[in-house]
Amino acid sequence: MRSVFSVATFSLASAHYGDPYKLFGCEKDEIKVRINGVPGEFCSPPCNTDGSCPTDIPTGVTAKPGCVLTSSQGGQKYCALVCTPSSANPFKKPEDAQCGTHASCKKATDNGLCTYDDAPKPPASAHWKPIISPTFDALSEALAVGFAPDGKTGFVGAGINGVGVEILKTVDSGVTWDSVWPDSNKTTFDLLLGAACKSEKSAVITGALFQEFTTDGNTFKGSLDDQLEPSQDAKVIKESGEYAIAVNGGKTNGVALSTTGYFWKNINMKGVDAATYPARYGAYPSATTWYLTAGTFPTNNSDAFKHVNSKLMINKKNGKYHVAGNGFDIKGSPPSAVATASAVDGFTAGIFKTTDKGASWTQVFKDVSNTIYPNGIDCISEDHCIAVVEGTNCQILVTTSGGKNWTVANEDTDAACSLTYVAMISETEAWVGGGHMAQFDFEGRFWHTTDGGKSWTKEAIKGVYIFDLDMQSASSGYAVALTQQSGVALFKYNPSGQ
Repeated sequence: MRSVFSVATFSLASAHYGDPYKLFGCEKDEIKVRINGVPGEFCSPPCNTDGSCPTDIPTGVTAKPGCVLTSSQGGQKYCALVCTPSSANPFKKPEDAQCGTHASCKKATDNGLCTYDDAPKPPASAHWKPIISPTFDALSEALAVGFAPDGKTGFVGAGINGVGVEILKTVDSGVTWDSVWPDSNKTTFDLLLGAACKSEKSAVITGALFQEFTTDGNTFKGSLDDQLEPSQDAKVIKESGEYAIAVNGGKTNGVALSTTGYFWKNINMKGVDAATYPARYGAYPSATTWYLTAGTFPTNNSDAFKHVNSKLMINKKNGKYHVAGNGFDIKGSPPSAVATASAVDGFTAGIFKTTDKGASWTQVFKDVSNTIYPNGIDCISEDHCIAVVEGTNCQILVTTSGGKNWTVANEDTDAACSLTYVAMISETEAWVGGGHMAQFDFEGRFWHTTDGGKSWTKEAIKGVYIFDLDMQSASSGYAVALTQQSGVALFKYNPSGQ
């Protein structure tokens, strides 16, 4: 039985197995647990060495403690309140009295378990609703997700504390996820940063060290030429059906192409200084015309951390993410290897374009103010593109002239703002994801346009930071978010806005 464990919170509660959603949470020796496929959470103490459990239970509870849980992260045994599920009265279930106030008996394995039902309402916005998924919530880090055109089959490259890197798959629109890589006999380290999916059987997952691909939807293998590193962005070129990844390391600073992900063809941005303009994100409106954002930002911390952007970095040792630039992780503990970054010194920002499939490149955007650098870009045609930059502020840039002119269509002056990803649905509609990312203070921000990028409206979700968007159509899309509690969240697009 796989359970989701979060860090215990000190409590003044008087009994074990209490309500984790209340002000003081769980006892100091307990962890908050969610069982895969079972609604609700509960506080769980570890089993005693003889297999017994603490017997102090909340007032009014008649369910009995049992040593019935095994952690998927180390095999530690944990206790839960075991109850007897029944459906004698669907309107007022008599079995719920076993579990006490705000809790009920849920079917789990051979018996039932008491879990609490008073969880706070998940954060949402008009067009983006959270997917309740215990298996996805079990992840400690997920920066990219890719869904097939069916809108139901998807893959995520993830990190799990105590387990390592995994690729997971869903076939039910993100409600349940199963691990498809690596196998049980293999452990590996990487930061999985990009995902693209052509069909239910074909997908690539890119990372800081290597790339993985599948041609059957169930088995992932390493690309032949793993010297492509790192790659933070993966796309599908609709016109040619090729995978394209933005690469800035090894032998390449530019684009790499592949039909399946097995072998990649490297295409450098000839004449572009890779130290000043390392490739970051790409857009591929046709088989021959592409755009790449490129730039740098301060990273004067130790090699123990991988900067994803100026606001976010990942601890290479344990996969936990940190707010970059302030010397503290999200929970307030100062990582020994993190140094405070200088404010904006060292920013570069450029956008490069090719019209001959990478044979030659032209710089179509350049910022020399030393205050911004670029992240995501997307194009609905060879002339109409939207790109985002961040630094001392955040800007949404729009061109309808093939990069000859760029307009700052929206500006966020929040010093802690971040804009990460762009998804264009049509000539008129597009979404941009990002948010406010500061220690103990997250706000996810979706920016929406319905007039081609001329004007933008914001939808905010408190407590999360939107990192990746994947739109399959005007009616189907997903977003990956990091949470203020050092976890992850998955959102589904709600086109009706109701």
